[in-house]
Amino acid sequence: MSESDKYLLDADTFIRAKRDHYGFDFCPGFWNGLLQAHDLKLIASIVPIRKELLKGGDGLAEWVKEQCPKTFFKKVEDVAVQIAFKSIADWVMTSSQYSEPAKQRFLAGADPLLVAYAKVNDYVISSYEVAAPESKAKVKLPDVAGEFKVACCQPFDMLRELRVRLRLSRNSFK
Repeated sequence: MSESDKYLLDADTFIRAKRDHYGFDFCPGFWNGLLQAHDLKLIASIVPIRKELLKGGDGLAEWVKEQCPKTFFKKVEDVAVQIAFKSIADWVMTSSQYSEPAKQRFLAGADPLLVAYAKVNDYVISSYEVAAPESKAKVKLPDVAGEFKVACCQPFDMLRELRVRLRLSRNSFK
């Protein structure tokens, strides 16, 4: 990773941030930081991730609808992205490593399109998911990304690379 990297966020980056680390009620700086980084063209996601997040019907879905600009979520209909997606799908389907249900689950989600978009548009994927090259029951995003020479990083690493600073204000406890 370098300071010139652009990051593409998977659904779990948003979901775990809301649930575990950066709740809207006590850490609005995180969410404002995402929007500022997007304004600087440093982070984005894709429309299928937006659709997944909206299904939650919670505060995160509200944030996506009301705070997050539509430009945050990139369209994946581009021919180059679709060609990359086909290569990814072909690789997954012809892999003897994964079970058929694992292949179907992976291809039914947004992750293959995330990898395709990242590859075509030179993004680093931000995900909490950890590679598991021996896994048979689940196709892991970092393993597929690695196969297609797409870098992945943990969200905390992305925040450090972007030099995001989340600070308490002097009146935080009032």
